[in-house]
Amino acid sequence: MSAAIAVHIMDSPFTAKLGTNYCPTAQEAIEIQAFLAQPLRQMKCLDSKIAELQHALNKLLEEREGLGSIVQSHEALLSPIRRMPSDIMQEIFMACMPTDRNCVMDASEAPLLLGRICSAWRALSLATPRLWASLHIVDRGEPPQQVESQSDSDIEYVHWPIAPQEPRAARYQTNYEFGDGG
Repeated sequence: MSAAIAVHIMDSPFTAKLGTNYCPTAQEAIEIQAFLAQPLRQMKCLDSKIAELQHALNKLLEEREGLGSIVQSHEALLSPIRRMPSDIMQEIFMACMPTDRNCVMDASEAPLLLGRICSAWRALSLATPRLWASLHIVDRGEPPQQVESQSDSDIEYVHWPIAPQEPRAARYQTNYEFGDGG
């Protein structure tokens, strides 16, 4: 508590009754209101000063935020990962691949996840055949068909079969001749 506030409390004829359940008389209520006139004026003055300082602080914070945005975007250009050689990045990408199984076509897992970071990483991941060499693609057969229910607005979808009846490779077998190209 500041010294100025302590003086005001000491000047009050009701200091002993503060913080109690005392109920002032009508005359005492008038005296309390008269006593509060000066502190209320001081509070109004302080509120005005606080508002001015808050306005100045808000302007400074806004200016700082603008500068921070500029600094942050320029510092991003200095990021060491941007200067990393491609061959090292490719090795890092390979280290992200699962070692206990083939990778799957899942956007939350390498190699697809690596291509979602930025355009440079997408280009690098697509240009790295080793990332795609062990990709496991699940063949679920033919796409599901739409089935209309009783009302025209209700359309249900049949779920993909868990295991296709016949492997797609068997359905589309073709005979290729591999020779000397002639």
